[in-house]
Amino acid sequence: MNDYVLDVLNETQVLTLDSISLNRTQAAYMAQGILSYYYGYEFLIPIEFPDTTLEYRSRKEKIENKDRNPNTLYLAPNPVHESVDISLSQYNLINPEIQILDGQGRLVYTQRISNSHSTVSIGLRELNPSLYFVILRDQGMIVSKSKFIKY
Repeated sequence: MNDYVLDVLNETQVLTLDSISLNRTQAAYMAQGILSYYYGYEFLIPIEFPDTTLEYRSRKEKIENKDRNPNTLYLAPNPVHESVDISLSQYNLINPEIQILDGQGRLVYTQRISNSHSTVSIGLRELNPSLYFVILRDQGMIVSKSKFIKY
């Protein structure tokens, strides 16, 4: 396997990543993450609304609470490189806990959080690049779930 320094890829390699990023696969999301982080690319992300409409927005645009699907835990950025912010403002939580599971369902991170936080930032440097699942629990019950790609 070739070793690459991601911030010094040649033009052909960057264009290859660009073409991969157009798909809806794990590789595409990882390519988008690399291109966003190292090369300043911006990709529109799909936002699904409660009425099942789909809209594409940039990562910089905020999602208003009225737009949010109550069953979806909102994470940003996604794909993730070093840390992820998890929005909790739409929930009434008493004893919240965030859990992160790897692709095989193994618990790799857990954190109890103060119910006064509207956003929680979690450092992910120690996680390997892969697909992860996030579960928000309150008083032992699952409140919401989401997933992210770590690159």
